Amino acid sequence: MRVRTAMGVFSSSALKSNTVHADANKRTGGHSPYVLRMIGQRDPLEAPAGSAANIGRQRRRFTEIVSPSAFNAGKKAFDDVNCTLRRCGFEPILINRNQPVTTRILKTPLLMLQLGVALLSRNTLLIIQAPLPKEVKSLVNHLLRFRRAQAIILLHDIDSMRYTERSSELEGELAFYRSADAIICHNSSMKAWLEAHGLQNFLSELTFFDYLVGDDNGVTHDQMADRHFGPTGPTDWRQEIVYAGSLSRAKSGFLYQLPDDYSIKVRAFGATSSSEGEFPSAVRYCGRFPPDSPALPGGLFGLVWDGPEITRCSGTGGEYLRINSPHKASLYLACGLPVLCWSESAIAKYIESECLGIAVPSLNDIPAALESLSLSKYNAMLERI
Repeated sequence: MRVRTAMGVFSSSALKSNTVHADANKRTGGHSPYVLRMIGQRDPLEAPAGSAANIGRQRRRFTEIVSPSAFNAGKKAFDDVNCTLRRCGFEPILINRNQPVTTRILKTPLLMLQLGVALLSRNTLLIIQAPLPKEVKSLVNHLLRFRRAQAIILLHDIDSMRYTERSSELEGELAFYRSADAIICHNSSMKAWLEAHGLQNFLSELTFFDYLVGDDNGVTHDQMADRHFGPTGPTDWRQEIVYAGSLSRAKSGFLYQLPDDYSIKVRAFGATSSSEGEFPSAVRYCGRFPPDSPALPGGLFGLVWDGPEITRCSGTGGEYLRINSPHKASLYLACGLPVLCWSESAIAKYIESECLGIAVPSLNDIPAALESLSLSKYNAMLERI
């Protein structure tokens, strides 16, 4: 079993123009999704015919959490990993959260058996997507102590860092991570954080999550990019950005703090309610979209920000950005939008070094940053996506 940290672009042509990958590092020439590259696998759609389902003799399994459908991107990253691993020949162990409690209880013995067989079998590789539901995590944590299989934890989020009310669970989460052979984490900042908290596992970095686009989109990556710039650019091309996500005050309170005379207009996409109050005039609410068919018309950049303040990212969500690779960054890049992010976030260094966007210390700095941005520089960013 190999766990690699190779980076590479996943071209839309590799999936017959139906998949858009969030990376823009075209220099390496690779074409596999990040998740496959982290576990040392080829994309079966690029492998010789007949070889996709037989990569070595090791039995490959993964935990697939089935959650209720929702008109948001909350489970999109999990769904995309599920899709990638399935087509690479991994067999799912279903953890179905979309069933009545009674049904889940009745099926618990079967789930225990499947997890037990996977973890106690010597010739098995198991990818565990975390976080797991609490009741399943306890079982897996116990089985990991006696495992004979090779276990890799693919870390979607660290809930004890993400939610204030779960901060007391940190030591339990870290103990769970230590039980695996390897951890696939978000980025170098998260890797350093895990190492500072005593993890000595093999740690590999995604940098960005894959973002897969469904067949019904019918739009290629190049067409998405072409929506946002022209040979000369419109006269007002610097005046609008996009923000997608939860629009509640708890998560995106900064939107409600923008002054009415803010010179940049923000097109906001996501769930909101009348109880949140009115947006300031600088914010235009543009509705919602299905996560598998993203549509973010207009806008120069996609904004990654969190917390109640416009001068910095603050609160639990803001602090989490210091180690997190937000899935919305993958969404923006998949839609052909460069990223506008907080300069102290974990993704800021990569965004700027790879010419994928701009990092600013405060939302107050965005007007000047865009004013100084030339069309040729912006087009160079689009070429990198």
